[in-house]
Amino acid sequence: MFIAAGTGIAPVMSMLRQIQETKIDGKFSLFYTNKFENSIIYHDELKKINGSAGNISVVFTLTQDVPEEWKHDKGRINKEMIAKYMHKHNASHCNFYICGPLEFIKQIKEAVISLGAKPENIRVEGWG
Repeated sequence: MFIAAGTGIAPVMSMLRQIQETKIDGKFSLFYTNKFENSIIYHDELKKINGSAGNISVVFTLTQDVPEEWKHDKGRINKEMIAKYMHKHNASHCNFYICGPLEFIKQIKEAVISLGAKPENIRVEGWG
């Protein structure tokens, strides 16, 4: 599970590209949040990954000025949103990579731990 906010997508993109290029086996999910649709970095590439890479799914969410035609999630990434997309996956068997502002990381880390993630399976990169 990759969870990124804003420019936190940059290090995640290199990992997603590596997964695609080397055809790493497994199921991968990216939760990516932005304030505005026009601030989504790598938007076109992520849409292609979501549509073509069978083992990578992308969940987009916007937190502000959500256009009427927006067909993805709305609001901040939280425990309920993550659980909704985890389906049958057990959080204790997942690795989590979280990248974004420190407050975002703190909230997401608490959320995934409450879903059963093991702290040793959580990696973070933050700023702010």
